[in-house]
Amino acid sequence: MTVDASPKGRIRRALLRSSLTPRLDWRIARTSLYACCCATTLSTAALPGKAHAQQPASQQPASSQPASQQPFVPEVVPVGSDVEASTSGWRQVLATVNKDEEGPTLRAGSVVSGGGFALGGHWRETLATRARLDTEYLVSIKGYQSALVDLSSQPIADGRITFGAGVKFDSLPMEDFFGLGPSSEITSHTSYERQGIDTRAWMRIRVRPWLELTPTFGHIDTRLLSGEQSGIPSIEARTWASPVQGVGRQSRFLHGGLTMTLDRRDSPKYTRSGGFLRASVERYDGLLAQDHGFVKTEVDARGYVPIHGLSSRDVLAVRGVALLTDGTRHESAPFYFLPRLGGGGLLRGYETSRFIDTQALFASVEYRWQAARRLQVVTFVDSGQVAPAMRAFSLSNLQTSVGAGIRYRGFRVDYARGAEGGRLHIGVGASF
Repeated sequence: MTVDASPKGRIRRALLRSSLTPRLDWRIARTSLYACCCATTLSTAALPGKAHAQQPASQQPASSQPASQQPFVPEVVPVGSDVEASTSGWRQVLATVNKDEEGPTLRAGSVVSGGGFALGGHWRETLATRARLDTEYLVSIKGYQSALVDLSSQPIADGRITFGAGVKFDSLPMEDFFGLGPSSEITSHTSYERQGIDTRAWMRIRVRPWLELTPTFGHIDTRLLSGEQSGIPSIEARTWASPVQGVGRQSRFLHGGLTMTLDRRDSPKYTRSGGFLRASVERYDGLLAQDHGFVKTEVDARGYVPIHGLSSRDVLAVRGVALLTDGTRHESAPFYFLPRLGGGGLLRGYETSRFIDTQALFASVEYRWQAARRLQVVTFVDSGQVAPAMRAFSLSNLQTSVGAGIRYRGFRVDYARGAEGGRLHIGVGASF
């Protein structure tokens, strides 16, 4: 290539360079701007938290927080949990069970301990006065029935006070009775049917977010009929060594009491830590000549400790219960109002209502292993006894049962063994 070295050629080359310089500088600037935009876009995609940092909190996507920083959500999903609400098919139906919301919902559980698995429906309606009407009906595989109508007011005093009234009907056709006292024999098994209508007014006072007081007043009408269990004699067909109050007749009582509930659990449905205490005192005054007044005192204390055992989400749960009944005129209450142990609620290794007397003490310890995402495996020990008086409790009368169970999607299956064999229990929700 020949270069013009003359002065004229040097001038021509200088002018050419001066005309290209702005064009080349613009191309470089444009290329740099394009590269910067691309880098910004890529970095935004790679770091979504920064991209949405300026958005209002209500507009930020729920997934913008890294999964490792999400708060812990227990994986044992109870029946009716909102966690299942976005699914389809049978899970969507399952999500409506025992849900606390307006309109119709399904109900699953039990009418009373030992009554068998029950299904039914619940309807909640907010009236024009903003009062709330709740109706519910349950029927079990053993023919137990429960119906409820309850009307509650709009909360007043900054939501601290709610009051209401309701009526509940129960029909329990296959109840068990083995006699009174800790030494009752399994061979003395009898049955009876109990029907009751309990009408009461109540008030709920929220002293603190974790503390409630509930005074109640009402009237309860109870009738005892012959038992319907095949092969089991009815209660009135057997002669008992000591008198059993309330057999084969009707009773009517006015009752009033106060319940205190202290709830410091991290979650009422799937608890991992905290404590719970419920204590109540209720007096019953008889309206019929055969009925005598009595006072029922109940204390139920529970504690939950998260531990790192078989998994990082295990829980040690403990429970202590005291059920005390004292006659106001040195007479015992009808036997069906007395404390009882045995069945799926208290002392799981024994028949339902296996031990009945005026006083009862119970304790339970559960180790809850989070075996899988929605599967919990439980081992437990239950222990308790009944007695005619507090001074009559003795270690020689202590009854104990051990067992294991599983919890899956809110359903519970427990198997326990006591001195009289093993028992299988199926229910909904945690045992406590």
